[in-house]
Parts: sequence; structure tokens; C-alpha cells
Amino acid sequence: MKKLLLFISINIFFLFLLAHPRTVEAASLTLLGEPKAIVHAPYTIGVVLSGGEQTLGTDTIILYDHTMLRAVTVAQGSLYPTYTPSKDARVNNDKGKITLSGSTGFNSPIPATGVFGKITFSPLKKGKTMIRFDYAAGDTSKTGVIDFKGLDLLSSIPKPLALTIENESPIEAMWRFVSKLFPFLKK
Repeated sequence: MKKLLLFISINIFFLFLLAHPRTVEAASLTLLGEPKAIVHAPYTIGVVLSGGEQTLGTDTIILYDHTMLRAVTVAQGSLYPTYTPSKDARVNNDKGKITLSGSTGFNSPIPATGVFGKITFSPLKKGKTMIRFDYAAGDTSKTGVIDFKGLDLLSSIPKPLALTIENESPIEAMWRFVSKLFPFLKK
């Protein structure tokens, strides 16, 4: 009788494990950028997807301090054939939020390796800030990389990008002022 109970218990345990979806860490998202920026000078970061696993799509929500940074452009990468939302709808500078999703559409899964997107910010003032992904394990309304089985391939919080913003030099400030007066002098 004890052997029968043990056998049934083990089978129930394995059925429970197989029936519940799991996350698998087979992909990672990284924000790549220099650790320092200059007030009013364009500052560009890359959003890089790596891991090589086959994916159907990636959703990213990137958060930043809107009092320190202003998103100027969000360019999609060439990793997926379809990116949403359209250009201007990707950025909410009032909330400090960027949304960018890529998918294979009705095509075959693709490997999770490449540049997912590029973001150019305009630093607004001197100080320290962070740019980060809005991520929670298993929450499909936040950042995630989805495989062909519907599993999220991310199982840990992607690291934030720490940024120190410094004031521009007097020469840079003067050049910015002069180039506004005389646009033909711009670099």
C-alpha cells in the first residue's frame, strides 16, 4: 500500500510540473550606451536581444526619468519584419515611457540575436538617472521575449543602464547658440 501511495504521489508531482508553464532563460535584453552624457547633446542607446533561441516576438517597455531625459527618436531594428506601434506612438515623454514591439507576423520563428531598436535622447539637466525595462516575470503586459510555445524566454530582470549627465562646456554651449542663429554652420 505504501508503495502504491508513493507511486501515485510521484506521478501527481510530475504531472503538476508538466502542466504548469515555466519561464526559460534563453534570451536576454540589454540597454547598451555610454555611462555619461552631456546636457542637450544627442545620446543614443541600443536595445539588443541575444540568446539565439527561436522567437515569435518581443515586447519592450522602457522607462526613464522624463525630468532628466527626453526621447527624440525611436528607431526599430531589423530583427523582426513587423514593429509596432507606429513611430510617434512609441514615445510618451510626459510619462517617461517608450513602447516597442516586434514580431514575425505569420512567418517562421527567428533567432533572438540582434539589434532590436535604437533610442536617441536629449539629456535635459545635470544629474544621475537610470533607463530600464518595465519587467516582471510572467507578466505579459510588460517586457518579454516570446518563443513559439508562448513561453517568456526572459526569467530575470534585465539590467538598467545607469547614466550620469554632465553640463556642456562653455564652448559647446556657445556653439549650440551660434548654430541656432546660423543653421548653415551646423556640423
